[in-house]
Amino acid sequence: FSLTSKVSVSEIKTSLTSVLSQVREICQGFSREALRWQVYALLALQEAAESFLVLLFADANLYAIHASRVTVLPRDLQLARRIRGV
Repeated sequence: FSLTSKVSVSEIKTSLTSVLSQVREICQGFSREALRWQVYALLALQEAAESFLVLLFADANLYAIHASRVTVLPRDLQLARRIRGV
């Protein structure tokens, strides 16, 4: 099983409107005024976030395989985050 054969990192999977709503929700914690975002900035943020998550889950999948499991458990994601320093 190869994750790279199943998912292309450069192919965006989430909608831009859902990314915008998440960004607005996060920004509300930092500023009371409505912040404006350029479309290219949102696309760059979306691409970076998706790439990070795909690689994080790929690492977690390797840890599950190393433990002779086919299911990724929360502890696999925790280990991947700890090793990556996130």
